[in-house]
Amino acid sequence: MHYGKLPNRVIICIDMKAFYASVSSVIRGLNPLKTRLAVVGDIKQSGSVVLAATPLLKKEGIKTGSRLFEIPKRKDIHVVNPSIDRYIKASNYISSLVLQYVVLRIFMRIALMSCLLMQRLLYIYSLKHQKS
Repeated sequence: MHYGKLPNRVIICIDMKAFYASVSSVIRGLNPLKTRLAVVGDIKQSGSVVLAATPLLKKEGIKTGSRLFEIPKRKDIHVVNPSIDRYIKASNYISSLVLQYVVLRIFMRIALMSCLLMQRLLYIYSLKHQKS
């Protein structure tokens, strides 16, 4: 395949950093960038898998795929069960904010935590509406 012959377009990807961990932090009134928090499959099972970790916890080596028993037992580390309903609501809310500025046809939600905007269409859309 010769990529030079394909249409040239820019795609913007919005990836929400440590989405489950960020939402879980905010639910608890914590700043996700200043909190050590891990979302695990089941806090009662020591072998449970970490689904998401905040950036500070990642710096300590705990990341997606780590096991609950690998997380140090410290007072400054929060370990929580997932709250899928809350993640869906947060994702829908963020998507609704984006859709206030772009048209639906250029918006593609990939998962709860990311979406794509095709910039070329976004640019054309903005030019069209500037003339109005």
